[in-house]
Amino acid sequence: MTTRTRLAAVLAALAAAATVSLATAGTASAATADNTLHNVDKGVGEITEGVGDILKGALAFGQG
Repeated sequence: MTTRTRLAAVLAALAAAATVSLATAGTASAATADNTLHNVDKGVGEITEGVGDILKGALAFGQG
């Protein structure tokens, strides 16, 4: 095996590893983004419920 062949094999292996690494990072980023959106949606729902509870309490207080 010549030096050129060895170098080509090493470069091919590095390129394959980089491709797998980028694909894994992309999947992790997508999962993180999805999880973040889920948490934001959940937080907005909890805030909405809290505002509803405050309004109910204010109405009950106003009615005596």
